[in-house]
Amino acid sequence: TGRAFKVQVAGPFTTSASVELTNGQRVLKDHGAVRDIVESTAEGVREHVAEVERRLGARVVVQLDEPMVGQVIDGTVKPLTRFDPIRAIPAVEVARALTELVDHVGVPVVLHDCGTPRWDLLEHLPGVAYSIDITTPSATDLDGIGMLVDRGGVLLAGRVPSTAPDRPLAAEHVATELAALTDRIGLDRKVLSDNVIVTPTCGLAGASTKWAKTALAITAEAGQLLGSDPSAL
Repeated sequence: TGRAFKVQVAGPFTTSASVELTNGQRVLKDHGAVRDIVESTAEGVREHVAEVERRLGARVVVQLDEPMVGQVIDGTVKPLTRFDPIRAIPAVEVARALTELVDHVGVPVVLHDCGTPRWDLLEHLPGVAYSIDITTPSATDLDGIGMLVDRGGVLLAGRVPSTAPDRPLAAEHVATELAALTDRIGLDRKVLSDNVIVTPTCGLAGASTKWAKTALAITAEAGQLLGSDPSAL
């Protein structure tokens, strides 16, 4: 009771880029259908959150999985035929729809994207945490992380591999790398305890049971190290 409990769903734009209409076209092809998906997702998630809160007495956090949102913004979702391309949806329009969804759900929301981070989208989503793989961050990613943290946002830093690595991985190594990352960006290490949560790089569906347990143990220990005294790393 009172503990945080995360539920996750496919985001409306990844759903729209994946599901087909009766004519074989992607939902994304129909602006009205996309709107329906956004509104349906918002209401469905709101009801689900209320049910989880009622049953568990938990503080619910919602994770929206949007692995295809970059393709939606860039207009590269594969159409039914090459003669009937699917229009790109500008990042600001995607952000506006997601903001309406977040406001309707009414609990903290994490946007998870296992593709190339879309900072052009996130800059229009204040208050939404961002979950990304930061194993090899680019210069653009460093700027984006700085922007997110500067405005008080939360970074779910994907650093622990989703499947077992070839070499053993220690929590101290993960924590030290994140401390070095904040130094590169020029951030106070205090943000490591206030604005950063250590996570696997993506979901653990492809991991063995043994590695799933190990990965979660490493993230928990690394988080404790960052929360205790990050200046000592």
